[in-house]
Amino acid sequence: MICNLLDKLTVFAIPHCKIIVIFENNPLFLEPITSPMNIVRKLFILATILIQFNNLHAEHVVGANVSYTAISSDANTFTIELTVSYLVDCAEANNQGFPVLVYTHNETTDQYSFNTAFYLDINDANNLDNLEYDCLAVPNNLCTRQLRASHERTFPIIDESYIFVHSSCCRNAANINIIDPLDNGLTIFEVITSFDQQNLNSSPQLDATTSLTICSNEFTNYELPISDPDGDSLAIKLCQPEFMGQGQQHAPPYPPLVFNEAAGYNFENPLGGTGTIDISESGQALEIIASQQGQYAMAICVEEYRNGVLLGLSKLELQIVVLDCLNVQANANTDFTEPDGVEVIVLCEENQFQLTNNSFPTSIITEQLWTIENEEVTMTFTEWEPLVTFPSGGEYTGTLIVRSIFDCPDTLHLKFRVNPFLEVDFEVDSLSCDTDEVSIFDRTNTDAPIADHLYVVNGDSFFTSSPLVNFPEIGTYDIQYHVVDAFGCMGSTTESFYYDPTIHDIEIEIEEETTSCIGKFFTPTFNTEDFDDWIFEDQPWTSEILITEPSYHTVVATKDGCYFSKTFFVTPLVCEAKIYIPNVFSPNDDGFNDTFGPYGDDFEIITFTVFDRWGNQVFGTVSNNTFWDGKLKGKFVNPGIYAYSIRYRETELGTELVAQGTVTLVR
Repeated sequence: MICNLLDKLTVFAIPHCKIIVIFENNPLFLEPITSPMNIVRKLFILATILIQFNNLHAEHVVGANVSYTAISSDANTFTIELTVSYLVDCAEANNQGFPVLVYTHNETTDQYSFNTAFYLDINDANNLDNLEYDCLAVPNNLCTRQLRASHERTFPIIDESYIFVHSSCCRNAANINIIDPLDNGLTIFEVITSFDQQNLNSSPQLDATTSLTICSNEFTNYELPISDPDGDSLAIKLCQPEFMGQGQQHAPPYPPLVFNEAAGYNFENPLGGTGTIDISESGQALEIIASQQGQYAMAICVEEYRNGVLLGLSKLELQIVVLDCLNVQANANTDFTEPDGVEVIVLCEENQFQLTNNSFPTSIITEQLWTIENEEVTMTFTEWEPLVTFPSGGEYTGTLIVRSIFDCPDTLHLKFRVNPFLEVDFEVDSLSCDTDEVSIFDRTNTDAPIADHLYVVNGDSFFTSSPLVNFPEIGTYDIQYHVVDAFGCMGSTTESFYYDPTIHDIEIEIEEETTSCIGKFFTPTFNTEDFDDWIFEDQPWTSEILITEPSYHTVVATKDGCYFSKTFFVTPLVCEAKIYIPNVFSPNDDGFNDTFGPYGDDFEIITFTVFDRWGNQVFGTVSNNTFWDGKLKGKFVNPGIYAYSIRYRETELGTELVAQGTVTLVR
């Protein structure tokens, strides 16, 4: 074996420089050597690694990834634990280790250089559980084995990136979404940037714990086994796998795996036109529906961010196996399906419901079990289609479990939203006022909260539970009221109202446009003495609000039970103190820059003190208009640097602030 491999090697040895090795026309550069014995040792190590590459060519690879965990560092080196995780068909797993080639990448010149190579021994091997395998009638040899090799290694810190590469051939012949799977291996790699070397950053950890074997035409939610030891932000997406063919161990970059695009497959949709695969909204799961049986190659990329800056990218290669499960499927008549797949039944103004069982195929179903429950009650039924009586309104969860003659169950998740009592009603304020605004109050009795309100009065619509309605003149008006509860149940009623207002000769007197300081609580000012009570933005009269953007606001006042309202526009202003403190002054009575103190607007001085370099106070005041003239007890002080402390209050906001610093006195 070694001889056959060495036939493929061309070696140039330059004493006290480097071994230059060319394998199958691909150059590899080893570290410097200092003696002929060193040359022999390096060649033996390289030949051993290449043997391992050859041995791995016989396996049908299912997936893999490389990751690392930062251990320690000093001024010149860093230590990591490098892990290669490898998924293969169980029957072909030989439990051998993994050769790893290490390259460096100069980002400035975009040049790759061989650095070293080493071999990782297997330290963990186990067969993975299948995601949906319990009841599949599949061959016994459908099995995925995970091989893991981890080892601590130390490297010098450099200004370039390290790239750790493992390549293997070949993929399973049953892969239907790529071209020539037996001639296409995979290449996985991990990049450790100069930043990662110096800051002990670990890569995201991607560790498959289940084989991605699913049933055709069924929704599968596959939780992604991805985490980050450093707590960095992760962005997960489908991405392009890399290709490795026989005898193609070479420097990066690596060619992309060729998908059968003519048949509709690509890395963004590895299931093609017969299925869908998406990253969940949480970014932590794959949502899969596939209809065509077969095996599919795919890859998931994980971008690692810290403070919005991209640190690196890790990749996990997986294989999806889609099988025809031939199982029973639980099914029932429902009103709609929620995004998470739960089937929902809504009961309006009733508390009994006849369940309809559509499970199939009925010829192999041996039993069924309905379970319906909430916090207060649990009900179970074994009939095919039971009649259910709900003891009270509210939301119930439920399941329908059906079993086949092979004792293989399927579960349908249900939700019941029950509102047995919905009596729509409203009340019109008996006191009508000259404002032409009449209060209408919701008086609906219901076992479920009302989600939406709609009043229709004189052609106008009001979407609130208790609106204020304007009637143009004395007369009789029809008021229509429609509601929709939180479960989607609807109800309505119509009543007549005779409008004959009482006259009040008052109104709210407030400017239609006003201003407010940003950061200061605002309360409207108007003729409150003319009213019995008033509210501002649905709050008691004592409430204040912060105005943060230009907006409309409403005051509602009452007099003798009648309501008056006024809407006005408030523009926020910046009312912060505008203070300027010079850093030098020259008290020489020349009429220019003779005094020192704070200048500006919108502030008032609380205390203003100046100290010499020994901490002795040379000036102090509590006045806004008193500045230091450079004198102490009537005499000019010496030139130099003096410290000051100014406590002041913002005029509009009332905030107390402190400004401290130094000023240079010159002559």
